[in-house]
Amino acid sequence: MITFGAFKETSAANIAGVSPNSNEFKRLLNESTERLMRRGDWEGTIVPIYTCVRNGCVVWPRYVGQVRQLNYCNRHIPINNVWYDYLPYERRHGWHANEWWGWLGRRGSMVNQSRCPVFQDVLGDGRTIRAYNESPLDNNKSIWIFGEDDNGQRLMTKGVGPWKDGIQLILRAPYVETPVNVRRIERVLKDETNGPVRLYAWNSSSSVLEDIAYYEPSETHPNYLRSRLSLSCQSNCSDDSKPVIALVKLQYIPVKTDTDLVLIDNTLALKFAIQGIRAEEAEDGAKGREFLMTAVDELNQELAEANPETQIPVELNALGHNQHSLGNQRCF
Repeated sequence: MITFGAFKETSAANIAGVSPNSNEFKRLLNESTERLMRRGDWEGTIVPIYTCVRNGCVVWPRYVGQVRQLNYCNRHIPINNVWYDYLPYERRHGWHANEWWGWLGRRGSMVNQSRCPVFQDVLGDGRTIRAYNESPLDNNKSIWIFGEDDNGQRLMTKGVGPWKDGIQLILRAPYVETPVNVRRIERVLKDETNGPVRLYAWNSSSSVLEDIAYYEPSETHPNYLRSRLSLSCQSNCSDDSKPVIALVKLQYIPVKTDTDLVLIDNTLALKFAIQGIRAEEAEDGAKGREFLMTAVDELNQELAEANPETQIPVELNALGHNQHSLGNQRCF
């Protein structure tokens, strides 16, 4: 993928009509990237990753927007959204929708539940939260933690004026710690930092630091996809975890510095999208739509070239089964 610094050197600066070193140029690029990523699974935005699942739960890394496909023990695992839990029992575990393996208890499933600000829940009561900043340049910057204490009460901060929701931690070396025990973290706000910030739960009874989160410098409102998995088969990972291979759609992350990656690696499509935004802001919606459609067409051409039809796997549903349309095809 192209970096933001390299993109500044392209002819896109002529299209944008502003200096490539300006905040306006950065805004046009980020908005163009976000729009185009919402309109398709383009070349370079779909990548496979390997991870281990513990206790039937996984919080996907920051760069994961959505999970498109999942394999476990060389088997395809169906992916469902939150509505899956509200289907009638027989639709989830019966003979419907080719659920032969589900009826036998061997197929497994994954349900995308929600988004959360940490990759590990607080593992019980009696734990404070510690924040460690790696760069001394981040001393005196803030991180806010919202959630509940051990008594089920909201985390609150008493300032000069009225009480505020959440606890504010002012970063300093080696760490800063919440003044009360924390049972649950539901939201985190963080200043932009020069280095990463790590969160730990301090278990005072056993004197153990338990991993909670790792925040990159540009993260200000961490929000990660969380999924629940029901898997069978034996594990090849340690600590009772299970290995899965996922095909994921990248999460849009705006560029901030010259070394950041532009997630749409097609300069021509980005130029058309920038022209579309400028046309819209000049109150020419039809022209803006035309430029955006041209950008999508350019990405479609790139996708067709990178993935010829002759190389696309096609799954044929079971022929002759009364639950399926004859010859129904699904590409993935």
